[in-house]
Amino acid sequence: MDFDFSQEQYMLRDAVRDFMQKESSPRKVREAWESETGRSPGRWKKLGDLGILGLAIPEQFGGAGMDEVDLVLVLEEAGRNVLPEPLLEHAAVGAPLLARAGTDAQKAQWLPKLASGDATVSIALASEPYVLDATADVVIVEQDGELHAATQDRLSLTPLTSADGARRLFKVTAELDDVTRMGPAGEHAKWAFNHAAAATAAELVGIADALLHQTVAYAKEREQFGRKIGSFQAVQHKLAETFLLVESAKS
Repeated sequence: MDFDFSQEQYMLRDAVRDFMQKESSPRKVREAWESETGRSPGRWKKLGDLGILGLAIPEQFGGAGMDEVDLVLVLEEAGRNVLPEPLLEHAAVGAPLLARAGTDAQKAQWLPKLASGDATVSIALASEPYVLDATADVVIVEQDGELHAATQDRLSLTPLTSADGARRLFKVTAELDDVTRMGPAGEHAKWAFNHAAAATAAELVGIADALLHQTVAYAKEREQFGRKIGSFQAVQHKLAETFLLVESAKS
């Protein structure tokens, strides 16, 4: 069995890596921390133009019709460059959940906009007390065993303090009815939770891999007692252990 990614998936990864290095540089990440929203409409639209936002949206709605496996390497690159955009909430969970559980009218209204980047989506699961990017155009809310697609006029948001200045946290209350109703939460909510966890793991692997490479580069440059610190066995062993942990996490 070949469990490696395909050549096409690696090509997509390389294109996303080039984009992230330009659009999610340390300077631009710092700008996101200092901005009012933590986001950049221009960068988000470029992600839509690349097709990243609609990877898991069916082709009939303007997406690429791919799946979560195709998103793994993309999410790793987002983590590697600490992308200050809600890519995970939108592309890995929110949009495909709407495609799975939404009504025909909701799909027709939102999925083309979500694929192009003209609208954003986030998710508020009942098991999670806080919501990331709750200022999205539509928030999928789990309440009383049902899923609802709620627009901003239905939501009351309370901003909360976040350790990451580019990832804005909110407590959300919503006014929901038959107009917003998608259907029973059940397996769809479990799917969303599990896929959010897997997508978060992919981003964390990207962060860990980036930090490992930065540390190796530093160990080759930094000198102590007249020698590069990378020549010390204690440093070498720690880096080797970390390498094994990162590679295991990738698998």
